[in-house]
Amino acid sequence: MPVRFEVEVPMREWDKIEEAEHFLAQMGAAQQDRDARKFKHNLSAFLTASRSVLQYALGKAKKGSRRWKWYDNWMKKSTMFTFFKGKRNDNIHEQPVTPKRNIRVTIDLPVQTSVHIAKLDKHFKLIEQRDLSEKGSVARTSEISVTTRYFFDDWTGSDDVLTLCQKYVNDLKLFVQDGIVKGFLTAT
Repeated sequence: MPVRFEVEVPMREWDKIEEAEHFLAQMGAAQQDRDARKFKHNLSAFLTASRSVLQYALGKAKKGSRRWKWYDNWMKKSTMFTFFKGKRNDNIHEQPVTPKRNIRVTIDLPVQTSVHIAKLDKHFKLIEQRDLSEKGSVARTSEISVTTRYFFDDWTGSDDVLTLCQKYVNDLKLFVQDGIVKGFLTAT
């Protein structure tokens, strides 16, 4: 009769968190780019990598009722996990996730001030006058700044996509650390 060995292979949740952080950084770099596709493509990769963290843990959770309860409790209490699970599923199975793009243009126009004071008598005859204009003031050139932020229409809070994704990564780290401490996930 052959001998059968079962070896538990680590699921590499940390690798997927690092991958998600890489794509999050790429989203940050692409946020101000005129080509919105760069942001969207990195968001798509982020959604897939970050979802894998929970998928790997789910595979482990199916191996025992205590693990399953632990996993299920995290999924129930985290609106972030549920939200991003839906985003990833939509992105893979329905259509690419396209966040709302908010572009703010700020124009700083130079203003030169001048004040002219006239003192009149009771018959409105000019008695004295002074010019208090700024002497030697240099006119500044106009400055234009453009800032772009992305938002999910269906997120109830006011966080933009980058902020929300960073919070999600932070929650995933807490989830994995908790799983390691409880012995449900491996550290390597």
